[in-house]
Amino acid sequence: MDNLMYMLFVSVSIPLFFMILLVEKKSRLPIVFMFVGIFVALFAAEVNGFLYKTLSIELHNMTATIIPVNEELFKALPILYYALVISDKREKLFTASMATGIGF
Repeated sequence: MDNLMYMLFVSVSIPLFFMILLVEKKSRLPIVFMFVGIFVALFAAEVNGFLYKTLSIELHNMTATIIPVNEELFKALPILYYALVISDKREKLFTASMATGIGF
């Protein structure tokens, strides 16, 4: 049961990857950011598990304080990178933000 999140990641991300190659150019951005959101969710789960093991605090305190902050931070990082480095249009940021949140 421990590998369930990896199986879900592979089973969802492989069709999304092939979908990126098949859709029109203007439809690729939301699909790419959904893929990024799925990857970030897996990464956040790994980081949260690592922090839980190393910090040795109660599970209730961890889920109430540290995990929500980490997840929101990890969701915001790809959007901030896209906004500051890649994108020049503000209207694409809303689409990218929504797709990342849906993928997460």
